[in-house]
Amino acid sequence: MRERNRKVHNFTSAKSIGIFFDINDTESFKAIRAFSKELKTKGISSEILGYVNSDEIPGELVLWEDCNVICTKDLDLIFRPKSPLSEKFILKEFDILFDLSLSDLITSYYIVSLSQAHFKVGKYTESENDLDLMININQNKSVKYLIEQINIYVEMLNKSE
Repeated sequence: MRERNRKVHNFTSAKSIGIFFDINDTESFKAIRAFSKELKTKGISSEILGYVNSDEIPGELVLWEDCNVICTKDLDLIFRPKSPLSEKFILKEFDILFDLSLSDLITSYYIVSLSQAHFKVGKYTESENDLDLMININQNKSVKYLIEQINIYVEMLNKSE
């Protein structure tokens, strides 16, 4: 895998965004769907890849046409994704990758760390990771809150450009 081209982006400079998540609750799905729609209104294209830690994909995700989903059946013996969907997502050079995962699964770590995205944003963690901007969500550990904080902090970046 080649080294990625790092560059800080905000919502003005970004043209393409990848969103990765590994959650299973309906409220988080709603927040991610609303965030994706918000990006479209800003003229930013987004691709979404979700991972569910289950053998079956929940019905809400099957019907969500803008979202690709992998599940445990799409992993190899050491929990690495082996699907063409995940490989395509990893290799795409998004301007920004938002990791909306709340857990610390090996599968999530694998996808985010190998992503060729120029700028990677996600929740704060003390474990080793490949994020360029980490956001502390200890006061409210929800995807909705993480997205709210992303909107605040990413909008502040590179204001002079």
